[in-house]
Amino acid sequence: MSTRPTVTLYIAISLDGFIIRPKGQLEWLSKDNKTDEDYGYNAFFSRMDGLIMGRNTFDDVLSLGVWPYSGKTAYVLTDQDDINADGVIPFTGTGEELMAQIGQQHQQLWLVGGSETVKGFLNHGLVDEVILSLLPVTKGEGNPLFLPTGRQQPWKLAGMRTFGSGLVQLHYHKEAA
Repeated sequence: MSTRPTVTLYIAISLDGFIIRPKGQLEWLSKDNKTDEDYGYNAFFSRMDGLIMGRNTFDDVLSLGVWPYSGKTAYVLTDQDDINADGVIPFTGTGEELMAQIGQQHQQLWLVGGSETVKGFLNHGLVDEVILSLLPVTKGEGNPLFLPTGRQQPWKLAGMRTFGSGLVQLHYHKEAA
């Protein structure tokens, strides 16, 4: 029996490996989606009972004007305990400390981003599932999804979906090390 929730990295990425534009702009995600397809997002979101993100990602999402994660507990890894938003819990420790603290309060947590937060969770073996939505666009610059962790982790392909828009979704589960 697991002593912590399952953590899923579910994220969109450009063909050249970027998750966000250089100045934190996220608009490319909706602008490049030229269909009404949700790419499995609603089903995914409904099975998550909480989410984790870094402070920069939190601020970038807030800049969109509408908090898209209503009804879910959101943990924000931050250096400052200055967040006052409904359902958002600031956490000033590491991802590893957060997971130890919340224990079994949740079953499924979505690791939203950004690069440093993803790096920390991968480095400590805390990501159990990865769902990458590979968008058919190159950005040329921005923040990469994967930063060096110094840790090798094997993954098993659980599925792959292709969409008419050119988006490819890859789904992996962590293999035992």
